[in-house]
This record gives sequence, C-alpha cells and structure tokens, in this order.
Amino acid sequence: MGKYILRRILMMIPVIICVVFVVFMILRLSPNDPIRTVLGDMATQEEVDEMRDEMGLNDPLPTQFVSYIGKIVTKFDFGVSYVNRRPVLTEIKDRFPITLQLAIFSTLLAALIGIPLGMVSACHQYGLLDNASSVLALIFLAMPEFWFALMLIIVFTQKLGWLPASGWYGVEYMILPILATGMGCIAGIMRTTRSNMLEVIRQDYIRTARAKGLKENIIIGKHALRNALIPVVTLMGMQFGKMLGGVFVIETIFAIPGMGKLLVDACSIKNIPVVQGGVIFIAVIYGVVNLLIDIIYGFIDPRISSMYKGKKKEKRGEA
Repeated sequence: MGKYILRRILMMIPVIICVVFVVFMILRLSPNDPIRTVLGDMATQEEVDEMRDEMGLNDPLPTQFVSYIGKIVTKFDFGVSYVNRRPVLTEIKDRFPITLQLAIFSTLLAALIGIPLGMVSACHQYGLLDNASSVLALIFLAMPEFWFALMLIIVFTQKLGWLPASGWYGVEYMILPILATGMGCIAGIMRTTRSNMLEVIRQDYIRTARAKGLKENIIIGKHALRNALIPVVTLMGMQFGKMLGGVFVIETIFAIPGMGKLLVDACSIKNIPVVQGGVIFIAVIYGVVNLLIDIIYGFIDPRISSMYKGKKKEKRGEA
C-alpha cells in the first residue's frame, strides 16, 4: 500500500506541470495587457513599461516559464499580486480555509441526508418514500444551483429576515451557502446509494445472511451498506474536490471571500500571478483528494487491501 501511495504521488507531478504550462500559456497569449488593466487608462506608458520590467513580462515566454517554475520549486514562491502586491501564497492562505469550511460542511450535509435516504428508498423500492425521495432528487438535480441560492435569499433573508445573505462571519452566515451547495450533492448521493444498495441486496451473500436468520438491520447496515458505499465515496470525493476548487457561483452570490471569489476577481482584471497560483493550488488539492479516496477504498473494501497483501505474499513465496 505504501508503494501504491508513493506511485500515485509521483504521478501527480507531471499532471501539475501540465496544468501549470497550460494555464501559463493561456494567460500569456490571451489579449489585453494585464498591467494596463491594473494601472488603468490614466497610467503613462513609462509606468506601464516599468511595471512590466518589474514583473518580468518583457522576457521571452520560455524564460518566464522556467523562472516561474524555478521560484515555485526552490522558494515556494508563486509571485506577487498585481493589485495589492501581497504574495499569492498569503492570499491563498487567507481564502482557502473559508472554502474548506464550506466544502466540508456541505459534503457532510449531503452525506448525512443523501445516504440514509438512498438506503431507505432501496429497502422500500417503489414504495411511497422511494417515489417521494426520487421525485425530490430529480427536482434538486434539475434545479440550477444559483437559482436555488437566490430562492433561499428571498425566503430566509428578505421575507422572513432570519438569516443574513452575504459574508462569512459566523454560523448564521454559513447556513444558506451550505444549504445551497449541499442540496445539489444530496440528490446525486441519494440516487447513487439507492442504485448500489438495490444491486447489493440482491446478491447471493445477502440471501445467505437472511437464510441464516440475521437481523435485517445488521444485514443492511453491516453487510450491504459497506459494499454499496464505494461508488458513493467516489462521488463524495469528486464533489468535495470540486468544492475545494472554489464554488464560484455560490461564493459570488453570497459574497463569501473564499478561493472561488478570489479567482473570479483575479480573472476579471487578469491578475496573472493570483490566477496561476490559485489554479496550481486547486490542482494539487484535487490530486490529494483523489489519493485520499483511493486510500479510503482500502479500508471500506477488504478485497482491495487483500489484493496488496496477496502481492506481498506472492513475492515472499517467490523469494
């Protein structure tokens, strides 16, 4: 298992380099001068040229790319924001914890509602609860995230006045963004859990467990759910990674100062160092999340961990 994890970590390196190269080239070759955008139309040509020299934008593209990669590897330096001259890493450190909180609580909310609903629906297939939850899931899947967020603001902020609609200063500010982000995930998790539970509970070993007289809650909770959870964990991991990448729409609607808002603002003024640093950071986080999912597989599914143990035994036998 250790070699597998090390191999996965090494596989992330070329992926991240490709991401850096693609983002670097797109930003450099796109129209509009970022320095002119930052300084404004009133800036003189001397001021623009001076800042371009300072930022190294007059160097050839290969020189800029090698210099950028070298600073990241040797100094962990992602550059300085064109706007406020703060290090990009500091900007990310300030914004990422907010997005992390939003992603964790939204994923937990989706899992706490979606998994039990999917289990109950599968155990009562075509029953009233199954039909009702399936209809609700389709509604949530069809509902655009931004529209649901706006409806929450209209109902709970404007009509009832219970919760604030913008900012990230306490628990009351977190409720509406978490609901808006989590609702879309609930439908996907519920449907995935239901379909996998239906497949698992028709397996022979479940019939055998029932024939042996085991209680239904033990069969479902201990034997069926564990095997049905693998695709659900994959889905949750993908959703979690997507949220960590910045829930752009939700953070913009609720004015949350997270990674999504940071990148949207940086893209709007072509703040190249912030966009590059943010995208690289997100790519690394996404790779780490996928790695963690694969490790979790080993704990959920005994077949995966036994596969590595089997390889070790084979090597010992050959020796």
